Amino acid sequence: MDYNTKILIAEDDSKQRAAMKEYLTRTAGVRFVEEAENGEEALIKIERSRPDVIIVDVWLTKVDGLSLIKQAVKMSYSPEKPPIIIMTS
Repeated sequence: MDYNTKILIAEDDSKQRAAMKEYLTRTAGVRFVEEAENGEEALIKIERSRPDVIIVDVWLTKVDGLSLIKQAVKMSYSPEKPPIIIMTS
């Protein structure tokens, strides 16, 4: 993964977000990791920061993960849609 890859983590559990961010920055060397604690915030950050990769928890608040994905795919900020990684626990 490129060091300049922008990643958005949409996860409502702050401990999970922190663990993912730490893994991505320490292990994978990614420099640009943004966080969102709910689906509504994630949509705003997707539009604003245009991440290269989006990691989404299915069980988000305000806008659930699946709805977030549907809306994110419709946002046409790039000819290529960003990869979206779906997770749940």
